[in-house]
Amino acid sequence: MTRSVHSWAGDTETLAEVVKEADPGFFEHRAMLAFRAIAAIYLFGIVLAFFHEPGTLSLLLIVGYNGAAFLLAIAYLVIARGLRVLHPWAVAVARPVLALIVVQDAAAFVLGVVEGHIRGLPVAAVIAGWALLGPAGVLPIPRPRLLSVLAFLLTLPLLVTLAFARSLFDWGGALDVKPTDLSAQVVASCAPAGTSPTGPPARLHVTYDWAWSRSSPVASGLDIVVIGWSGDDVEGRPIYFLGPTLPTGPGIYDGRRRFPSLEMGNAVAAQSRASWQWGVELDEHGFAPGRIEVDLDRARNPVPGPRPLQIVVSYVHLGQWHAETTVTCEW
Repeated sequence: MTRSVHSWAGDTETLAEVVKEADPGFFEHRAMLAFRAIAAIYLFGIVLAFFHEPGTLSLLLIVGYNGAAFLLAIAYLVIARGLRVLHPWAVAVARPVLALIVVQDAAAFVLGVVEGHIRGLPVAAVIAGWALLGPAGVLPIPRPRLLSVLAFLLTLPLLVTLAFARSLFDWGGALDVKPTDLSAQVVASCAPAGTSPTGPPARLHVTYDWAWSRSSPVASGLDIVVIGWSGDDVEGRPIYFLGPTLPTGPGIYDGRRRFPSLEMGNAVAAQSRASWQWGVELDEHGFAPGRIEVDLDRARNPVPGPRPLQIVVSYVHLGQWHAETTVTCEW
């Protein structure tokens, strides 16, 4: 079938009087198919997000990325419908939006390679590029209308959100808390109450308190608090071992360790001769103040060695960073 290039007639809103829909092979038809295909990819990805394993992805990243993808899918389907009947506003905005898709998808892929978080191949960029290579089926290209400007202004920030979603919403991203947002204090009863510090007490009580100056928009994942201690007697044997752990607040669990803080928590714990860990479920505890208390029991009646007892408490945030607070007991 022979196809021809159509011309706009005056201020006619569509070319429906000339042709019922965009001709196959030309840009307008390719763009319609491209927008539909990319919308389907976005919607399929949103469905897959419901099947991710809990605790393996930032909830803020899931909400932010898929929320932007859903709004874009709706916008693309509306543009595709306008292209099918050659609405001037849709034809005018199709090329700029497709160009944005190419830039966004390619930028997201490159950022993923650099950061080590590849979500997939830039399929949307390939589809949008294929549509842009199609010859114009309608000339001259119509000037942007109000709907064209609104569609572009809607898609631009949403595509930027997709490109930089991990940098914004992921654990350790721009919206996450930073080490400077955490204030912590550790107190240890180095000497028995009412006595002079003549030697190591039979039981040493350790209290760790923390608070946040700000919080992330959506709290998720597991933080870990590591209490480590190092101190030997003159024979090189540990002075203290782990005693009773006292009840904690909601969302704080004795001995809980899990991704994403597990690897950093283990590395921090390995720096002390002895240690114990607590898990802080952020979706339960959030960024409320917290307290952990533990007793260290003396192993025997030791003569303290040349090195004092050092207690180091580290707060590990989502495997992104850790902040240490230290107290030293000398006898």
